[in-house]
Amino acid sequence: MKTVYFPFTVVSASVLADLQACFDKVEMIQPCRLELTESMAAFADSGFLTVRPVLEEKEHPLLKAYEGFQAFGRMHGVQRDLKTRFFSYLEKTGTPGDDWIPSQIVSTLKKEKESERPPGEPLLASALFLYLAQRYDMDHMDLEKEMQSLAAAEKQMMESLTGNASSRSPSPPPEPDMPGIHMAMERLEAWARLFFAAGPPEKDPEIWVTHSEPAAAHLLESLPHPPPSVHLDLAPTAQDPGHPADAWKNAFREGLQKALEDPAFRLSDPLVDPSMPFHGPRGLSVSVYAIPKSPQILFKGEKTPIQPPENLEKFAGRTLVVLLSH
Repeated sequence: MKTVYFPFTVVSASVLADLQACFDKVEMIQPCRLELTESMAAFADSGFLTVRPVLEEKEHPLLKAYEGFQAFGRMHGVQRDLKTRFFSYLEKTGTPGDDWIPSQIVSTLKKEKESERPPGEPLLASALFLYLAQRYDMDHMDLEKEMQSLAAAEKQMMESLTGNASSRSPSPPPEPDMPGIHMAMERLEAWARLFFAAGPPEKDPEIWVTHSEPAAAHLLESLPHPPPSVHLDLAPTAQDPGHPADAWKNAFREGLQKALEDPAFRLSDPLVDPSMPFHGPRGLSVSVYAIPKSPQILFKGEKTPIQPPENLEKFAGRTLVVLLSH
């Protein structure tokens, strides 16, 4: 089963560990070129993570636009809304050239003017937005990592000064998790446009997974009826010699496969035997939603007529959205 993570283009080590505890392989997209964190690179080298840049041919103009944004920020400071001021500045200057962001693309980020959009423009605007978000997320994770290092150094210093390993010290900062939870709807819209308009992979994904509760809620709210779902609350347990390390993950995969393919599979059938131990790195809540729409229609938010709830008892033939939370 092909599994795609959305709507973020970079993730932390803790998110990757959650994904690895539940799935065999996961695919992500990035706007124009590979920019992997250290943990993402390690998971990619192991074969678990695949990252697909979808607009490699547009790398030069997108990076030039990003560099222009950075330069504008250094010149004009950060008062008010820097992004809006930057895009407004470009719109007024009307900078020409294919190797720079056209002013018309800037307009799509600020207002809707369908009649003024040349072909392909919304795709480029989405790619630029996601790249800006991606750079923010990477900076955010670097900052969180540095804060953790400082907290550990402070604790060690306090122990050295007091000679008491149990002496009170400030609580460490929270573990880096899902970056950039703000603007989740804008991220989801840009991500969906980029994923589908730029051409999905040869094999259509069957499982769509996220840690973003706002993004998942937005997808579910587009449905006229609450979709069928199952929820698993998982607590990590010590390794059980009677169960292989990947026993729970294998059972979860088989349950999702039945949910997708077996016409006899019903909501009353458990995805995983409750007695099977979960060997993930931390406690996890897993929600699986059976969406009676194709992925393209679901992510575009189209409100098409669908079957009433009484006819949605079975999972088979549906789009499965998995939300991982804590």
